[in-house]
Amino acid sequence: MKQIILTLLFSILTALSFGQKKDSIDASISNHHIGFHVGSTTGIGLSYRYWYKKFGIQATGFPVISKDFGTFFSAGVSLLYILKDNKKVDLFGYIGNHIINFNDKPLFNLGVGIGLKIDFLEVLDFSLQTGYGIYNLQDSPSSLLTGEFGLYYHL
Repeated sequence: MKQIILTLLFSILTALSFGQKKDSIDASISNHHIGFHVGSTTGIGLSYRYWYKKFGIQATGFPVISKDFGTFFSAGVSLLYILKDNKKVDLFGYIGNHIINFNDKPLFNLGVGIGLKIDFLEVLDFSLQTGYGIYNLQDSPSSLLTGEFGLYYHL
């Protein structure tokens, strides 16, 4: 549980340390995005993305505490890099990590891959990502292709 709390704190502090200066290529688009993300190597739940020029960071997490279901916690931090910046669709690379804790049994996953950030309605974007993931690093590692997606609102 300490590892989850430390990872979450590190994620928040890292995201906040990027500052608020706006140096993106298109000054009319915000650098701060919030939304919902689902990914086995990048996290499940509410998500925050910050873009600084071509670099980005994403923090994703969601806790569920239930008498019947038990305790579930997902936390992920990803580093992003724009490979090709287009007007409506951007190609980016990512490196992600994801900690899943289900009833005090944490699983650590890592992933690397590429994604598309598709802008629509001027304030929304949809991200599709695919890559290679390594799952359950601490017990019995396995690897498989991964698919991730998210919907973000530009603040």
